[in-house]
Amino acid sequence: MAGHATNQIDSTSLWGGKVSPFSTSYGKLMMWFFLVSDALTFGGLLIAYGFTRHGAQASWPIGEETFNSLPFLGHGYPLIYVALMTFILIVSSVTMVLAVEAGHRMDRKGVTKWMLATIVGGFFFLGSQAWEWSHFIHGSEYGKVELADGAQATVSGHSFESFTVLESGHHLKKGTYEVDELLHDFQSAVLAGKVKDNTFTSHDGALVKL
Repeated sequence: MAGHATNQIDSTSLWGGKVSPFSTSYGKLMMWFFLVSDALTFGGLLIAYGFTRHGAQASWPIGEETFNSLPFLGHGYPLIYVALMTFILIVSSVTMVLAVEAGHRMDRKGVTKWMLATIVGGFFFLGSQAWEWSHFIHGSEYGKVELADGAQATVSGHSFESFTVLESGHHLKKGTYEVDELLHDFQSAVLAGKVKDNTFTSHDGALVKL
């Protein structure tokens, strides 16, 4: 379609009287400009991500532990929501292509139908991103909390390597425990805002102090 549109425009107006670069249509050439610029942009982002992750291997969060929730369903669904968002993004791309194809056929109802489907998918994806950022990606007064087992957590800039159980629970007894033994409980308490006066309750009901 872009080729037909180019043929209808006087070459003096389109290319200043010169020959079309690579003997291609204006629309196709601009599409290649877009694709190349898009590839460079995302390539730069991926390279930056690679350098960042390589420099923080010891403290990089585990994806399955970070993104393990579904809206209204709670925890225990590792990467399911991420996979769902990816699926919606791919489907919305397909519906956009179908809308363009319907436009080529001058099918107004088809364009409306597929564009509405694309818009709904876009709103779902953006809303999901907002939900993730507001639930998963935030800090706390306790600073960095490592998600890898055995890693040290940090509280107010000072590292610590143990927890003290003040009141026994179903399994945990009074005493001192290594940080990796109660790290997940501490993470959950931090994210839920249930750490008070440097103490929190473990999953089995024990009262733990940092």
